[in-house]
Amino acid sequence: DSEDADDEGGGLARRAASAAPKPATHEDFLSRLEEELRKMDRFAHEEVLKVRRSLRALEALSAGAAARLDDFGDQCGAVGAAFLEVEKYVNLNVTAVRKLLKKHDKVLPSRGPIKAFYTARMHDMRWVRNDYSDVVVRLSRLYARVAAATGADDDRDAKDDDDDKD
Repeated sequence: DSEDADDEGGGLARRAASAAPKPATHEDFLSRLEEELRKMDRFAHEEVLKVRRSLRALEALSAGAAARLDDFGDQCGAVGAAFLEVEKYVNLNVTAVRKLLKKHDKVLPSRGPIKAFYTARMHDMRWVRNDYSDVVVRLSRLYARVAAATGADDDRDAKDDDDDKD
């Protein structure tokens, strides 16, 4: 009964009109941009924390009893690949935001330029602001351990081959 009354009084049409998406305002755009920048910063930071945890585990493993070398090398490679994926993610997103801001300033000059402001905001993000050279150095040390151990194994194999010839 209530639905019939709504239909007669245009209630269905009012509900449909209110459910239709409203055009985004400039303020909506800026709020969404700010939200996406925060999300990108948070995601990259969480991923780097995961990489650092993995590095700690690998360093502990390499300092302890000898692990299977090929497995250890694969694990180092996986951590390095994860770190590179974070870097690619951030670089891609920063490039996309810069292009978006450039287009905004070109298409909506009356709104005032925002590219400089949001580019500065991106430079305040942890990925850009922080120094991640420690991750690269730690990965390099782990790769060096793998290479040294692989070289030692290769030397032993070569010596065994020489002994077989005698």
